Amino acid sequence: MTIELNHTIVPARDKVKSAEFDAIFGRIRTEGIPYGSETHSRDDMKINHRGGGRSVYFQDPNGHILELLTVA
Repeated sequence: MTIELNHTIVPARDKVKSAEFDAIFGRIRTEGIPYGSETHSRDDMKINHRGGGRSVYFQDPNGHILELLTVA
């Protein structure tokens, strides 16, 4: 039987300080890491704005798919 970890949520003490989408997204862009607006479009270089928030998907160096997400 194969086990799959689908989502991991990291709680934060200070949600405002921890939710600096622009700072983290800037690092992704500076490093030239391909990103995308959907899990199946991880290299379309677009931001998802669904629901009034912003999200992008990208792969870490080990090939894990990560999502950067903020809500309105």
